[in-house]
Amino acid sequence: MKSKLNGEEKKITILTCEQFANALKLETIFEGSGEITICTDSVSRPGLPFAGFFEHFAEERVQVIGNVENNFLTCLPEQRKIEVLDRFFSKGIPCLVVARNLEIDDYIIEFAKRYDVPLFRSKRITTYLISQLNEYLFKSLAPTTILHGVMLDILGVGVLITGSAGIGKSETALELISKGHRIVADDSVEIRSLGSSLIAHSPQKIQYFYGS
Repeated sequence: MKSKLNGEEKKITILTCEQFANALKLETIFEGSGEITICTDSVSRPGLPFAGFFEHFAEERVQVIGNVENNFLTCLPEQRKIEVLDRFFSKGIPCLVVARNLEIDDYIIEFAKRYDVPLFRSKRITTYLISQLNEYLFKSLAPTTILHGVMLDILGVGVLITGSAGIGKSETALELISKGHRIVADDSVEIRSLGSSLIAHSPQKIQYFYGS
């Protein structure tokens, strides 16, 4: 799916909260709608918004709270904290991840629920968590296509067998499998472009329906 962001065409990926949490080993505090809409692989730490400065706030990014942001919130007067968190969550952010297994402020949970924003917690330190998020989001937004064929791992090299129906793709693959090579995907092959590399694998819906 594609959309416009700041005048530029951007790809949009919708992930389930379960996919997101499992991939990054996150604790789910609140699922919200159960889905996360991703349109950029950039991640933000909302220090300036918590200070009340929302100009140029990148609400389309996954937001991460670390020690700095958490300690700043605890120093705010209660009414001011309520005001900035209300405005922060009302912006429609994709989700919020709290790093370092920090205790989550009750108002954060309250406003996440009010605005239906998924909320997660990680045991990782903030910089490492952001690095992992960037890598995961980059892969999730990478250009992807589905090709008809059989994908094999032959001596560590990916080989895609294609051709019209009935030409013998499966028979050729079975012969190669019998010689010790491994099947990656059959019939439908998902190809993802990551920079100068192409990564092939089985679509998630069918990946467990044949042996390796």
